[in-house]
Amino acid sequence: MRVLVGSMELLDPSVCAAIQSAVCQSMGTLANNLTQVIESRLSDFVKRFSEENSSSVEQAVKRAQRKNYTCKRKGNQQQLDHSLQVLDKLDKASDALKQKSYEKVKVALESGTELVSKRVKSH
Repeated sequence: MRVLVGSMELLDPSVCAAIQSAVCQSMGTLANNLTQVIESRLSDFVKRFSEENSSSVEQAVKRAQRKNYTCKRKGNQQQLDHSLQVLDKLDKASDALKQKSYEKVKVALESGTELVSKRVKSH
């Protein structure tokens, strides 16, 4: 017996069944591969997000601890504030380096360098 589609005679039913089986198997393999790719990308995203969030929390705690320092003299307080700003930039650069986010490292280091340059020029 032959299967008819429209007015054309196509294939024997056993051939159609074999083709359908092969297509289903290919679709299953494709779906599994796509699932693996998606899961891998999501896993990488979750890991990166977790690392960045953890770094942000650590930085916030460090900043809060540093803000507890106060100086009696205005000049000493200004120097302390400046040093804390530079230290914050270095912390950001260090965290970005751990994440291998080299553009963020560059930005943080440039920002820290700019702070130091401004301070040096003002004296």
